[in-house]
Parts: sequence; structure tokens; C-alpha cells
Amino acid sequence: MGVPIEELDKIIDLVFHLNASSPPMLFKGGSLRPLMEWSFAAQLMYYSERVQHGEMRAVQLALKNAVSSQYIASIVGHGDIQRADDLIRTWGTAIQNQFRQDNLHLTTSAAHPNVEQMARVLVNQGQTVGALSTSLSLVQAEFSLVKSELVQVKRELSEIKDFLVNRQNLPAMHADIQDIHRILRTLLRGIPPLQ
Repeated sequence: MGVPIEELDKIIDLVFHLNASSPPMLFKGGSLRPLMEWSFAAQLMYYSERVQHGEMRAVQLALKNAVSSQYIASIVGHGDIQRADDLIRTWGTAIQNQFRQDNLHLTTSAAHPNVEQMARVLVNQGQTVGALSTSLSLVQAEFSLVKSELVQVKRELSEIKDFLVNRQNLPAMHADIQDIHRILRTLLRGIPPLQ
């Protein structure tokens, strides 16, 4: 999925509300951690279906919030629920495709094993290409977002630089203002009062 395992571990801990009072066997390195990972994979695998049918809304929201706050925020500096939804769907499709491919040998027909197997392989490959296309679109969107944020940072740095340059020139500007003030005072002394 292209996600560092450390990030996935953090998301898993958030989704399943693991904290200091949770059994140590559920954490990374624990004997039951694979169970947590498989459960998380199942959540991802069936996310789109469950959202489509309005099932387990609280679980789906918790999953989106965890991915948004933990993973997306680590990339772009802030969470984004819509991007989390897209990313979860992409991960789910990738897991489903891998699951089908890994278990293809269990579903071949005795009558026409080669034809059906080839059809399944083609279907799976098409789904994999679709998932890769979606992933590429997400990566492009992330790069676009990062690029726009970098432009904003560059603009802000330029404003800070201008401010600092102007601040360095303040003593010279102050002296000029004092000179202008002296000249105006001298000129005003020579003008007779209005009657």
C-alpha cells in the first residue's frame, strides 16, 4: 500500500482504541498483534461496501478519522476526511485484489480450470490497474496540495523577508523623517500667521 508500517501501527491503535490500559499482547510485537492487523485489513477490505449500505457508521467514521488525523496529517500537516475516505477505498481495493489473487487456487473449476482461472486473473489484473490508477491520482493530488502549500510558505517567507529588510531600514527612515520635520518647522516659523 506504500504506507510505512509505523504509520499503520498508529492508525490500528487509534481505530481499536488501544492505549496504556490495553493488554500488551495487542500492541506491536505482542502475540495478538497479527489479529489486530487482520481485523484492520478486514475493515479496509469491506469499507466501501459498508459505507454504500450505511452499515457500521460509527466504525467507518472512526476509521476515516484515524487515517485523516494520523496518516494524512503527517503528510500535509492537517487532516482531511475526504482524502482519508479516498485512501481507505484505495487500500481496501488493493487488499481485496491481493486476497483474490492469493486465494485464486481455491476457486478454480474442475471442468474448465484454465479458462476460468484466466478470466479471474484478467479481472484481478484489471482491478489492480484500476487501484494503481486511483493510487496514482491520490499521490498526484497529495503532491499538488504540498506544492500549493509550499507556494504559500514561500509567499509568507518573502513577506517576512520584506518586513525584516524594512525593519533594518527603520533607523535611516527615522533620520529622514526627523530631517523633514526640522525643515517643515523652519519653514513654518517663517510664514506669517493667518488673519
